[in-house]
Amino acid sequence: MQSTAYPLSIQPLLFTSEDLSPCFFFRPTDDELCFMEVWENRVSVMPASVRCDEGRSRTGRPGHTLLSVLAVHAVKLYFQEKTMTAARDRLLSSSNLRTITGMAVFYQEKIPKLS
Repeated sequence: MQSTAYPLSIQPLLFTSEDLSPCFFFRPTDDELCFMEVWENRVSVMPASVRCDEGRSRTGRPGHTLLSVLAVHAVKLYFQEKTMTAARDRLLSSSNLRTITGMAVFYQEKIPKLS
C-alpha cells in the first residue's frame, strides 16, 4: 500500500486563520459581552412558556415570538437607542447581537416593527 505525504507547508499558502475568522469565530466587543451577560441572566429566569414560544398566531401563520420582541426591547434599553426601530436596526446589523440573543437566522420582515 502506498500513501502520499502531504507537506504541512502548503496550508499557509491556501489561507490563514485570519482569513476565515470573521466567518466562523464569534468576537463580540466589550459592550456586547456585557450585554450577553445581562441577556443570559434575564433569559435564564424567564418561564419556559416565554423561551419556547413559537410565535404562532390564531391564523396559524408564523408570527413574532415574545422572545424576539423582548430582545429588541433589551437592545433598546441597554444600548440607549431612542426608538424601537433604531434598536431593531442595530440588532439586524450586528451578527454578534443576533447570535447573543439567539436570533442568528431570521430576516428583516420577521422582526417586529415597533415604534
